[in-house]
Amino acid sequence: MDNEELEKRLDWYNKKYGSYIEKRGLHNWKNLFRKPTLQEWTILFMLIMALFISWAYQRDIELCRQALENIDEICMEYKTVYVHSSNTVSDINFSELNFTLET
Repeated sequence: MDNEELEKRLDWYNKKYGSYIEKRGLHNWKNLFRKPTLQEWTILFMLIMALFISWAYQRDIELCRQALENIDEICMEYKTVYVHSSNTVSDINFSELNFTLET
C-alpha cells in the first residue's frame, strides 16, 4: 500500500470511530466536541423517545386512576349532558346506582 491509500483509510477510520487517542488524560477534552456521527444521533433520538414514552405512560396511568376514583361524578356528568339532551333513559336515577370495582 502506498502512503496516499493509508491516509484515506486513516481518514475513513477517524470519521467512523473518532480520532485515535494516544495519550489519556485531561488534555483530550477537545474530543468531547467533535462532530457527532449518525449512530450517535440515533442513540440520542432513542433516549429522548424513551423519556417521552415513559412520561406519556405515567400521565395516562395517572388520568386512568383519577377517572376511576371519580367514577360517580363522571357518570352524573354524563347523565346531565348526554342523557337529558337526547331524552332517552331519562327515568334512570344514577345517584342510586352503586359502582364497585372488581379486581
